[in-house]
Amino acid sequence: MKTEKQIIYDDENAAKFVENIKGWVDINNRFYGNNPDSEHMARWSSCTHKKCECGKLMAKGWTKCEDCREISDTEKYNKLPFRKWDGNEMVYSHLAEKYFHDESDIDDYCEENEVESNDLRLVFCEPNYFHEVSYDQWEDIMPEDVEEFPKKLQDALEAFNKVIAELPPASYSPGKTRTEYRSV
Repeated sequence: MKTEKQIIYDDENAAKFVENIKGWVDINNRFYGNNPDSEHMARWSSCTHKKCECGKLMAKGWTKCEDCREISDTEKYNKLPFRKWDGNEMVYSHLAEKYFHDESDIDDYCEENEVESNDLRLVFCEPNYFHEVSYDQWEDIMPEDVEEFPKKLQDALEAFNKVIAELPPASYSPGKTRTEYRSV
């Protein structure tokens, strides 16, 4: 298996200034000119890695290394408001990128993945419901001199919207309130 050579952004070989045409060239000999941002563009084109503010290497495209992202994510999570979980609401784990229905789901996941339940960074989920259909949807195709929708259509939409209102959530999305679960 071929491994990609790492080239750090400020490596002396990432870019060079050439005198005969006066400008910056990347390692593939692409010319970037002699403008204020030419050196940056040549170096960016050549590099595969950059240094994080902490000094560790990170793949090009990231603004922080993996360790700093982990610290930042944990800080953001800990700043979320907290509410105690009753064990019945849907929760989401940012660490596992997984939804959990109940405590046994969490216990099973933790056992299978050798993870502590208090490390999962759980948040309550917000339900996503089907949207009711509004008459406004067809407003642009209705003739200007007609003010009411056909009665048959009105009745059908009202019946349809009644069914939608009675449906359980269609899905869930991670919310902005953290919680925790500590397995026994």
